[in-house]
Amino acid sequence: MDINEKIINNVMVIAVSGDIDRSEEDELIKFFDTVIEGKINKIVLNMSGLNYINSSILGIFVKFYKEINKKKGSLCMTNVTPFVLNMLRITHINDIIKIYSIESDAVKSIG
Repeated sequence: MDINEKIINNVMVIAVSGDIDRSEEDELIKFFDTVIEGKINKIVLNMSGLNYINSSILGIFVKFYKEINKKKGSLCMTNVTPFVLNMLRITHINDIIKIYSIESDAVKSIG
C-alpha cells in the first residue's frame, strides 16, 4: 500500500495505491485518524492505483466517511478500479459515498 496526498483548492486528494489487506489496516487507520484531526474536511480518495482491498478495508473507508461527515465535511472517491468498484457496488457503499470518474470533477464537486 502506498498513500500520497496533495491539496487542491482546500480539498485534500489522497491517492491510495497497491493492495490493502489486514496487514496494512493499522497503517491506514492511523493515516485516516491524522487526517480527521487536521483542519481540512473536504477529502477526495483517488483509487486509480488500488488493486485489491478486502471487506474490513471497506469498513475503514465507511468509518472515515462518517468521521468526516461529523466534522461537517465531504468525502468522495474517484478513479475507482473495476475490482474495487465491484466491491463497492456489492456492498452498496457506492450508494453512500459518491464516486466520480475524473479527479478534477470530484475536487470541483466538494470544493
